[in-house]
Amino acid sequence: MLKKLKYVLAITASILAWPTYAQSWINVADYGANGNDTVDDLSAINSAVAALPARGGVVYFPPGNYRLAGKLNLPDKRVSLQGDGIGISTLEWTAVGGIRYAPTVLSSPSGADDGRELSISKLTLRTQLANGGSAIVATWPEANGQYAITAYIKEVEIRGTSFTQYWGSGIVLTGARQSVIEDVTMVGAPSISYSVMDKGLQIISNNNSTEHKIRNLNVYAANRGVIVQGGVAGTGSGPEGIYIDSSTFVNVGTGVYVNTADSEPVTFVRGSHINAHLFGIDSEALNSVYANNEIQTTDSGGVGIRVTGNPINVLINSNVFHGTQTGSGSNGVVLQANVSHSSVVNNHFLSGITCVWLQTGTQANFVAQNVFNGCTTNALNQGSNTVFGWGAGTP
Repeated sequence: MLKKLKYVLAITASILAWPTYAQSWINVADYGANGNDTVDDLSAINSAVAALPARGGVVYFPPGNYRLAGKLNLPDKRVSLQGDGIGISTLEWTAVGGIRYAPTVLSSPSGADDGRELSISKLTLRTQLANGGSAIVATWPEANGQYAITAYIKEVEIRGTSFTQYWGSGIVLTGARQSVIEDVTMVGAPSISYSVMDKGLQIISNNNSTEHKIRNLNVYAANRGVIVQGGVAGTGSGPEGIYIDSSTFVNVGTGVYVNTADSEPVTFVRGSHINAHLFGIDSEALNSVYANNEIQTTDSGGVGIRVTGNPINVLINSNVFHGTQTGSGSNGVVLQANVSHSSVVNNHFLSGITCVWLQTGTQANFVAQNVFNGCTTNALNQGSNTVFGWGAGTP
């Protein structure tokens, strides 16, 4: 009897709690959004967003094509935008628009409800314009005490309605403490130029942000696929823990660009395919690992991986480099002046001018066990480094 009473009380409590839960799940259709690809739904969606309770919640987009004639500005609370899938729930802007999130964050949050997290999932974000602005821009105060994930973007497509319409930028995160970007596809305007969409994903932080995990990010036709920036030299203040896995950057100017002012980040680019005009990976970052990637550069003067600035402890390992402009074209790995204590090992190079180039001013770097095929110069050591390997000669 007592067990039965406890069961009844539990069910009753669940029922009583349901209205509170339901208030945190907002269906835009209940606020007048049509999703019929004809009517401007911005006002109705704004009403739905405004109905979120103080603790935040989910704004749900049922299957449909929701037209918006302006930016969707999100409130200063935890917000999740969720659809039913890419190409099923679509937000389509007819004017310069995109999603904007700029919360305040308590310096000492006392509980989960004090957090300011942004989640976007299972949506297509589309623009009808040639340069429709930035699809997603989220900015957190740099001096925040929050260590939970602040940005979670998964199963999202960002593109124009045709190959001549495009976003100027895909996702721009500033001050995000942590982020997860997964299963996201961005398409620029390949029928115009790879460079008209300036960037796919940009992460900017100057306050020790940690653990930005990027997996299965696919960027097609952009000036830069991923940009990671921030930090003050020698302070350790830049973004730390950048993981880019199993991603694709095709028809881009630069696949991955990391410029963290030598502020001791940890950067990984692994298992990705990069087909770039200029640079596959362009890096100014300490403690970096670039491994198991397939990198192809197509333009004269291009470089598969360029390391510059004053970094140390860079490992370039087990990549495949393919330069298509033999003789007058691209290089494989270039370490510029002041790069030291780094390794280029176990890579395969197919064609190119200089496959491994250690420029004047480099020192204490190690090159070994690389395979060269069709390079004009296999390895050029202009600094104080150790070079071994098939076809590279001995020190």
